[in-house]
Amino acid sequence: MENPGELFSSSKMKSLIAEIKSRYPDRYIIIDTPPVLLFAETRTVSTFVDGILFVVKEGAASVKEVNDALTALDKSNLLGIIYNETVNENLNGHYHDYYQHKQYAW
Repeated sequence: MENPGELFSSSKMKSLIAEIKSRYPDRYIIIDTPPVLLFAETRTVSTFVDGILFVVKEGAASVKEVNDALTALDKSNLLGIIYNETVNENLNGHYHDYYQHKQYAW
């Protein structure tokens, strides 16, 4: 199959995911996909998984791109967002002190 989109949207792929889920009901199955906006396959896979952990690398995507990607995944079950590889040069490596004294209004 030359088109990855056809592979990921095929009934064989859906059957494979269903088989893995039923074979290992006590485990989490994690599928690492390429970026949402660049690959239609990612949006296809998102329609038949139980949930999505959305990963954002600091500095790799604009706020608009993140919003557009989340909009593209609108029908999916978003479990959470992971914001990784963050850098705060003002802390000089003192994350514990910073977070211990910082008050958040969540």
